[in-house]
Amino acid sequence: MDNRVEDSTVTDQAVLRANVAMVLIYWGILVRALSVEWIHNSQYSYGWAILGSVVWMAVKRLRAAKVWNGTTLKPASKLILGITLVIWVLLQVVKEANPEWRFTLWLETGIVLTLTYFYFIKTGGSALWTEMGPVCLLFLTAVPWPTPIENLVVTNFTEWITAGVCEVLHIIGISAVSQGNVIKLLNGYVGVEEACSGIRSFQLAVALSALFATLNRMSVKKGLILAGMGAALAFMLNFGRTLALTLIYSKGGETGYKHWHDFLGFVVQVLLLGAMWYYARPATREIEKEGGGRFPSFQLLPLRTCILFVALIIGTICFKEVWYRVRRNEDTKLPKWDLRWAGDKRFQEVPMTAETIASLKSSASIELNFNDEGKEWTLFFMRWKPGKDSLRASRAHNPTICLPASGFKLRSKGFKLLPCNEVFMPFETFTFEANQKLYYVFYCLWEDSWTFPRVANENIAQRGDRWWRLQVAWEGKRNLGQQAFEVAMTGYRDFDEAADALRQQLPSLINISK
Repeated sequence: MDNRVEDSTVTDQAVLRANVAMVLIYWGILVRALSVEWIHNSQYSYGWAILGSVVWMAVKRLRAAKVWNGTTLKPASKLILGITLVIWVLLQVVKEANPEWRFTLWLETGIVLTLTYFYFIKTGGSALWTEMGPVCLLFLTAVPWPTPIENLVVTNFTEWITAGVCEVLHIIGISAVSQGNVIKLLNGYVGVEEACSGIRSFQLAVALSALFATLNRMSVKKGLILAGMGAALAFMLNFGRTLALTLIYSKGGETGYKHWHDFLGFVVQVLLLGAMWYYARPATREIEKEGGGRFPSFQLLPLRTCILFVALIIGTICFKEVWYRVRRNEDTKLPKWDLRWAGDKRFQEVPMTAETIASLKSSASIELNFNDEGKEWTLFFMRWKPGKDSLRASRAHNPTICLPASGFKLRSKGFKLLPCNEVFMPFETFTFEANQKLYYVFYCLWEDSWTFPRVANENIAQRGDRWWRLQVAWEGKRNLGQQAFEVAMTGYRDFDEAADALRQQLPSLINISK
């Protein structure tokens, strides 16, 4: 009799460990994918705090729970579960070739939340999901925003703060001119970058409102009020920070500005956190009594089911590796090109600051200036060696990101193939306006696996869109080297004149080896 009880206890422990391991592995794969953004993008570094809060609240609510009664999944639910798992397997393959694609991060997060939903329904019924669902959904605040939404919020916040600060400075008698994301003073320029635009504080306010609403079991109405209050407070605090930094710059120059920049940013974060905590404080006292007990009993998945789910993960990893190793292109005759300027006295190298080099994360980079009878050229060449972060690092720096941050207004964009030594180079084209001048920008981001188009009407303008990303995964291309060539030109009558000038100079600037 004692042996049977002991065997039953050992079996129960094995099943419990298998369930915990299965859940942690699926969530761990998701966290690993998101952690790259949390580490390399300071805008989302708060994701680690959200992860810790989710784990803490999940344990807290499970300990405070009652006994749960599991339910049997309906045929429709099983079908949805099967389709979800198939999409998860395919997603791992696509994600490997597109590590910086935020669409895959959101899709994988939705898949893991769906799997978690079915797990809770199976083991504890709808009552368990009602208890644990809000905690799981809180994790959505740690997922990087879709790029179009993020850029829209950053642009609007920056313009509002820049224009508002200039108006206040005029009222107090300080000369200031708003130039996009830059405030022009008599003694210099103050750039309103992302940190000052309010986007980080706005995102933090959204995350904190969701955190406090979940922790304190707030109603939807009260949670929305908290989110609105946090967003408004984030904007006002960053407006005050930008105004203070601009005043400091006008009095003490760049030295004083750098001295106070990070400190005032820290003060903004502390004040925002404190204000939102104070608003949610009354409800917190009631929640503090929850938890502390032993975990309740609920119906676990059988050991065999857990093993099947873990085997699916192992099989997916093996399939992914086989896919990319079998389909990768080993052709060493792919064309290569680099910038050829050494010895050309027309160009002058511009030393890059340590901060710029660090932000680029490139293996090689150079900036050149060229002035020809009032026509100014600025050239950038950057190279990223093959690796897991090469694509992410290269996509983080392009004219639509860097130039608006310096006060440039985008007026138009397009695509153009320019001939260069019997082949054509693909350029994204942009027209920017700044300081009452038009700047014509040509940008070529090149991947090591690409070949040069032989005719000007060859359609490669879609490189980088969703279908292209899927095609890259289909062809088994991953961790490839990247390089970028950017030319900014001003002083020309129109875009066509600038394009003709670049067309004439391109063969002498680019060295192509086939």
